[in-house]
Amino acid sequence: MDRTQVYLPSEQRQRLKAAAKQQDKAMADLIREAIDRYLEQSASSKEDPLLRLIGAGSGLDPERKVSANHHLFLRKASHKKAPRR
Repeated sequence: MDRTQVYLPSEQRQRLKAAAKQQDKAMADLIREAIDRYLEQSASSKEDPLLRLIGAGSGLDPERKVSANHHLFLRKASHKKAPRR
């Protein structure tokens, strides 16, 4: 195991310390568990996080190159009608 230092805001450290005490675990164990969950979740998600963020990723293939998805997105966008004023 490698040593890594992390700076936490005081409030976050206090909450972590309380959670560790409540669960009878070391703070380092809770941090490692949280990192494992984050890495598993991000590895299992094939959806492009930027496209999900802007809400435009539906129907795009995450295995395609960015340029191919860009052209697909533009083609879909051009078929939508602009709202009337």
